[in-house]
Amino acid sequence: MYVPLVPLLQWVCLGKMPGVMAWIGIALAFVGLVLLAGPQGSLLSPGHGEVITLVSALAIAAEIILISAWAGKVDVKRVTVVQLATASLVAFVTMLPAGESVPAMTPRLWVVGIGLGIFSAIIQVTMNWAQRSVSLHERRLSTRVNRSGRVCLGGLQVNACRCWLWLVGY
Repeated sequence: MYVPLVPLLQWVCLGKMPGVMAWIGIALAFVGLVLLAGPQGSLLSPGHGEVITLVSALAIAAEIILISAWAGKVDVKRVTVVQLATASLVAFVTMLPAGESVPAMTPRLWVVGIGLGIFSAIIQVTMNWAQRSVSLHERRLSTRVNRSGRVCLGGLQVNACRCWLWLVGY
């Protein structure tokens, strides 16, 4: 959902109007999202999950735009450390209100946690570095692949990774 929001927020926040192809992409993405959601007549009454999804999409789109605005002015490695530390801290702090508890430290959990940490660091450094040379529209797609990969890797922890289903569109 954040993919079509990036050019819209870029227009609103930075004054850079999307081009014709971006508008076509926004329209197709919106139609695709509506078809995937299957609203059955409740298009204008979003539920709790839809509101959370929309807020998350806005946050991700804002992250992409903010990174692009500051990428050329900051040290990539330092920004990556701050991003990962902030995300980790926020995730840890929100465990209590969400009713989550710290899981038992098993060897499998350590492997998955270390793997997620290593790949997240590599991906974030690459994304921050790429902000200097890749257009904003192309970065949206790399961010999508990044988050999907994390979901699949995280699924290994609970023996529920269905990466092959995701890759074929199920």
